Amino acid sequence: GAGVVDADLRFRKGALRAGSKYSLESEAFRVVIMGLDASGSAKVAGETVKESGEHVTSARISFGEFTFVDPEDQSEDITGTGLEVNARWNGLSLREYAPASHVGVVLPRTLIHDVSTFNDLIPGDAFSFRSGTGEVESRIEVNDRIAVGTMDLVAESIVIDAGESALHGDLEVHANLTEGNLSDRTFDLSGTTIRLDNIVDEALSERKQEKLDAWFCEVALEKGTITVGRPISSAGHVELKMHDTRPLVASLKNLGVNLKGLSMMPNIKDVDGVMDVDFGKEHVEVDDLTLTGKGLEVLGWIHIRNKISNGRLLVDYGILTAGVSLDEGKAKIHLSKPRKWFDEQQGSAPGKAESAPR
Repeated sequence: GAGVVDADLRFRKGALRAGSKYSLESEAFRVVIMGLDASGSAKVAGETVKESGEHVTSARISFGEFTFVDPEDQSEDITGTGLEVNARWNGLSLREYAPASHVGVVLPRTLIHDVSTFNDLIPGDAFSFRSGTGEVESRIEVNDRIAVGTMDLVAESIVIDAGESALHGDLEVHANLTEGNLSDRTFDLSGTTIRLDNIVDEALSERKQEKLDAWFCEVALEKGTITVGRPISSAGHVELKMHDTRPLVASLKNLGVNLKGLSMMPNIKDVDGVMDVDFGKEHVEVDDLTLTGKGLEVLGWIHIRNKISNGRLLVDYGILTAGVSLDEGKAKIHLSKPRKWFDEQQGSAPGKAESAPR
């Protein structure tokens, strides 16, 4: 950035020495944080002191108003005030760049003007954000290129396009970064939770919406990782709770499962589930799926690659029990001894390397 500099610098062989001090005030300062450009008015202050025989340089960047700029299209969808970045180098040389040994980033509650800015991060086309605003805040510490921290995102009155439906509701994400490798942009997100709440289908009449109640779903990533990219990719073990089975029935229909009993099956509330998930560009994998509710059990796996689905499912609801095979996008119903059929099919799941390119 450009601005007014006040500096007293001391060098030896190109490296800053104890006693060095500097400050900068700029109306157009820019810093890159985990792939995002933050720019705005800022004050920078730094010094070099001697600690345990080493010349340690620290810097503090305090933003007034700032904007996160997407480096891909230069869009400005996240703005706020008070972003703070602290960095520390154990021996900083101007002759040869070296990453900071420690970086701390504090992002105070910041406005997201349009949640659709995150659509490029979503793999596949199962859903996308049409509109909505929100807030995000984060605190991250990086030591020797390994990051830990938290991120909280709350968005209300968002609109999600899911297939032919437009869903209106609220979103909360509470992410824990327990270990992040900045070199390959992979982060351990174990303990992260995602909640969709007050979800209603805008196509339904008000009377129908009142009869069904607003829908919710809470997903907990018990153990897993995420790799930041466009789109993101993630793998891990997931636990979920859903208000009812409406998304399950809709998903089966979208997969081409024309099971007559689906239309007669009551809307079952309080559904719990566990599964292993792996998704990224052009692939979504769900393995070891178990969904349970009042009298309901769904077991199986589904792999979708380049929009073509393969899988094996068992849907058991009392008098309605059926096996479902998905082969190259074509669904087939198995009603003769479906549980026995399903048990015999368990060896048919393709391996990870075969089903999901990296």
